[in-house]
Amino acid sequence: MSLFASILAAVICCAGPSLAKDASRPHGPVVLTIMGDVGQTNRGPLDPFVDKLMEAQGARFERAMEFDHATLSALGMHTIRVRYPT
Repeated sequence: MSLFASILAAVICCAGPSLAKDASRPHGPVVLTIMGDVGQTNRGPLDPFVDKLMEAQGARFERAMEFDHATLSALGMHTIRVRYPT
């Protein structure tokens, strides 16, 4: 999992308690799909026909969490500064 995905997953888990109560499917176009070790999910396994881009990248999952723009915006904005060792 990339650093960005790890940070985003942590923010969602900590800052989105209302999201955990209602994990309905997004109403608008999906802009982010988080797969892997996620507790709350709102979609089933990868469908190679529908999820062609993820399938082409070698993604495989049984459960995932999808977000539309409105759902991401509802989480609020947070600033995280990452420093890399030089």
